[in-house]
Parts: sequence; C-alpha cells; structure tokens
Amino acid sequence: MKKNRSPSGPGSAGQASSRESRQTLRTSLVTPRSFATGANQGFVKRRAQFIAQEIRTAVVKGGLKPGAQLPKESALIDKYRSSRASVREALAILEAQGLIEISPGRYGGIVVAAVPAATVLDSLQMHLYFEDLNWHDIYQARLAVEPEITRIATPALDRDAITGLQTSIEQCKAGLVGGLMPREHKVAEIAFHEIISRACPNPVMRVIGLFLCRAEHEMIDDLLTFDTSEASRKIILEHEELLESIRDRDCERAAALMREHLKAVEASVEERKRERGRIASGKRK
Repeated sequence: MKKNRSPSGPGSAGQASSRESRQTLRTSLVTPRSFATGANQGFVKRRAQFIAQEIRTAVVKGGLKPGAQLPKESALIDKYRSSRASVREALAILEAQGLIEISPGRYGGIVVAAVPAATVLDSLQMHLYFEDLNWHDIYQARLAVEPEITRIATPALDRDAITGLQTSIEQCKAGLVGGLMPREHKVAEIAFHEIISRACPNPVMRVIGLFLCRAEHEMIDDLLTFDTSEASRKIILEHEELLESIRDRDCERAAALMREHLKAVEASVEERKRERGRIASGKRK
C-alpha cells in the first residue's frame, strides 16, 4: 500500500511558514511603499513649482529675451540639486505657461519664448469664470480703462490698424441691412475695440483691454437679446466719430469720445433691460 502524504509533515510546515513569511514581507513592503509614492509625488510637485518659480525669476532678472538659451536639463538638475522628475515637471509647467520652448534630441534645448497674450487671457478668464462676472462688471471696467487705452493708442495706430477699424465699421453697416448674422455683427463691433487695445503701447493696459473685449465676446448671446437696429446704428455713428479723431491723431478727443460711447452703450442696454422688465411685469398682471 502507498502511504498517504500528510500536508502536516515537517517539510510542508516549513514551506507553509516560508510562504507566510514571504506574504508578510510583501505586505510590509508594498503597503508603506504606496504611501511613500504618494508622498514622493507631492514632494516632486512642490519642488517642481519651486524650480519653475526660480527659473521664471532668473529669466526676468536676467532680462532674457525670446530665443535666449537656458541651461540643459542635466545642468538644472545639478544647479537645483533635484531629481530629474522634479526638473522635468518644472519645465513642463513653464512650457504650458508659454515661457519656454523645449526642442528634443541631441541638438535640442530649452529656450525662452514670448508668452502669447492668449495664454495670459485664458488664465485670467478661468480665474474670473468663478466670480459670477456680468455685463455691468465688464462695462464698468471698460469705462475705467478703455478711454485711456484709446488716448495712448491713437498715435500708435498704423495704416493697417486704421484700415481694420474702417473694415469693422463697414461690416457693421452691412449687418444693418442683413449682410451679416446678428452674432457676426456684434463680433465686428467688438473688433473695433480690439484693434485699438492691440495697438496700445502699454503692455499692462493692452492685456486688460484685450481681456475685456474677450469677456464681451463671451456675453454676446446675452447682449444680443438687448440689441436693436437703432442701437446698432448709433454705435456705427459713434465708431465713425472715433475713427475720425484717430485719423486726426487727436488723442484727447478720441479718449473723450470713447468715454461717451461706452456710457451711451451701457445706458442703452440698461434702459432696454428696464423696458423688458416692465413688459414682463405687465404680462404677469
């Protein structure tokens, strides 16, 4: 007869004990490692943000212009005494912000880039997205800054810009007779202001002006509900007056006309809102 092999023999007990030990060892290593990995990722992120800020500061303080070469990745690792992961994440942050461009390969490298205005405007727009921005906020801000933008931009508006202003007016005139869809008409109105802001020599005011134009773009659907042909015709006349003062290089008159124009547009929208409210109230009664 064959003897039954019992799993409780000395050899089997040793194997079971060994398996249990290995399992215990795996548990003791794997579980803390998962926590350590999460903590390490947090450290890498914080370190990357620090390195990105240091590089930004170096670019600004060093007066580096677009196209200037930055140290290679290996040199940055040595300089900041950081891991490759931290440096690479820092470079990814700067690249996403538009401050640098990275070319891979043997002859590639890291160079300073001109941050596109669109990148700045995107960030500002996302920030204000959660601030419950409305058309009154936009016009209040435009009234505060756009007349001054117009005043200092007037001498800087070249022939192409003036042609663009005239084209905007002609498009709006076409919109009055059905040559443009209402949305396209409103875009052409805003384009008049965008052209002026884009020519502003002051970079801070230029970005603010362009942002306010973009914010109005986002509210076109709401603004169209208050639009009338009479209001559109008045805007065209005011834009023509503005263009005339710009052609004459009359900075003060252009600024004054822009101020009156913005006040008139805001008052017109407000009046139409009140009128709509009165009509809605009458219907409820």
